[in-house]
Amino acid sequence: ATEERVDRLGLLALLDTMRYIQMGGRISKIQYLLGSMLDVKPLLGLDHGEIKPIDRTRTRTKAIAGMVRRLDEAGPLEYLAVVHGSAPEDADNLTAQVQASHPDVHIERGEIGPVLGTHTGPRALGLMYLKSKP
Repeated sequence: ATEERVDRLGLLALLDTMRYIQMGGRISKIQYLLGSMLDVKPLLGLDHGEIKPIDRTRTRTKAIAGMVRRLDEAGPLEYLAVVHGSAPEDADNLTAQVQASHPDVHIERGEIGPVLGTHTGPRALGLMYLKSKP
C-alpha cells in the first residue's frame, strides 16, 4: 500500500527565511545573502522523492497564493494536511483557502516539530497531500 502511494504523494513547503537552509549547508552563503537582501521566500516541493526548490517570491502573501495554485493544479486529492512552524494565523488562512477549492477533503492540521523546524526555521508553512487514484 505504501509503494502504491509514493507516486501520488506531494509536499509544498514555504520558508520565511533562507537562513536555516544555509546553516544546514543546503545553499551557499552567497545565495543566502542575495536571498536575504531581496527578502526571498523560497517554496520547496517534492520531486521524485527529493525536496527541491520550485519557486521564489518576494512576499509571503504571493508565496501562499502560489502554494494554493500549485495544490489546485495537482488535481483531485484523497488526503490533505496543513502544517506550520509557529505560524498558526498563516496556517488558518492557508487552510481556509485550500478548503474553498477542495471542499470535500478533510484537512488535517499540525505543527512542525523541533527536528524538522531546525531546518525550516520559524513561520514555515507546509502542505502535504495525497492525490486521488487515477
